[in-house]
Amino acid sequence: KRAKVEPTAPRSPSEPMTLPEIGKLALYDSVKLDERDLTTKAKRIEETLASFKVEARVREINPGPAVTQYTLEPGLGIKVRRITELQNDLALALAAPSIRIEAPVPGMARVGVEIQNAKVSKVGLRETLQSISFTEGKQKLPIPLGRDVNGTYVIHDLTKMPHLLIAGATGSGKSVCLTSIISTFLLTRRPDELKMLMIDPKMVELTGYNGVPHLQCPVVTEMDKVVSALRLVLQEMERRYTLF
Repeated sequence: KRAKVEPTAPRSPSEPMTLPEIGKLALYDSVKLDERDLTTKAKRIEETLASFKVEARVREINPGPAVTQYTLEPGLGIKVRRITELQNDLALALAAPSIRIEAPVPGMARVGVEIQNAKVSKVGLRETLQSISFTEGKQKLPIPLGRDVNGTYVIHDLTKMPHLLIAGATGSGKSVCLTSIISTFLLTRRPDELKMLMIDPKMVELTGYNGVPHLQCPVVTEMDKVVSALRLVLQEMERRYTLF
């Protein structure tokens, strides 16, 4: 016999909406780098600098998803400029298309040499949202930005950024960044906690979010309606000032 399907009881307006499950997102495995290759490159960096009479020792190796950072401790009396001048020579010795030298590494008495990995690891949104940096963070509106060169997950707070500009060349990942930010809001904040107003004159990036309960109004795609939509934000701001 065919089972009888009972209709789902409607959700009470006072009942908070349940958040989507993060486990439904794709999970990407990180690429494990060859430790022997990392050690070999660190030794080659020291030998190349030594051939130019520059004393420096590799103190830390920080593998990231796209590049690996080797932190150098210059010898006594060695100027940082002498290391930065050898950037092309280091790239030649390491058979790398290009390297980046950070002098000094912020917060450290080190010079960073960044070399691109042979294999780039994908940084997934699920791993970022399940990281300690995110789960133990106290951001009101968390923005996941991925992982830095040290492999540490980077999370910022939109409430501490009055304005946020996402810019870059074609194919650099602007749409992916914007989608990750919006998806994080939808996964971690209920509609009664967060309202959004979306304006998409190109009618490409944001129209797919129509119907999301967090929207103050449907996605605005016509330029003559933008001012009216922004007045909604102004009314909400004035309402909050009145409450204060």
